[in-house]
Amino acid sequence: RDFDMAACSFESPDGEIEELYELQQLLEMALEPLMKENSARLKNLLYRIDVSEKSIYNEMAVNPDLKLETLLNARIIERELLKVLTREKFSSK
Repeated sequence: RDFDMAACSFESPDGEIEELYELQQLLEMALEPLMKENSARLKNLLYRIDVSEKSIYNEMAVNPDLKLETLLNARIIERELLKVLTREKFSSK
């Protein structure tokens, strides 16, 4: 949903993602063009997902060997998982 709101394509060819590796690959494919061509849309996406640009820059400074794509991938997945778990915890049952 966050990707749709930021006008970014993120979809599995068969509609299902069964393993973390598949999710990471799809996310990498969605982020690649944004990183190369459209920093404004990438910033918008990070804002919508609630991934701090400052935290990304800080982590890159501490770990200069870390690839930006890998870091963004991990932070986006972590944040989206946290959102799901939070909704699940506080939803009325």
